[in-house]
Amino acid sequence: MIQFEINGVPIAWKRPGRNNKTGAVHDQQKLQKDQSRWYLRSKFRENPIRSPVEVCLSFYFPMPKGASGARKRDMLNGVLHHMSRPDVDNLAKFYLDVMTGAI
Repeated sequence: MIQFEINGVPIAWKRPGRNNKTGAVHDQQKLQKDQSRWYLRSKFRENPIRSPVEVCLSFYFPMPKGASGARKRDMLNGVLHHMSRPDVDNLAKFYLDVMTGAI
């Protein structure tokens, strides 16, 4: 089993942008994806895996600054979980896109 951790606030996938004048589509997150890809390549130095893989992702968010003491306590005890944007689908999509070709 291969395990690694990416430190920092989780990044969610964003829909590609479109230039209103030319209609060209561009990736708004190219820099973030490239940086994450380089980080993954530094952790996983083997050739990319060519067979099917199983991926398990866990996302950890910083404590909201405006949370009350009771809410913070519930979050630390696992009673309350992340319930706002970004959703897990877009979080997973970003990292799975980054892993393609790198892992």
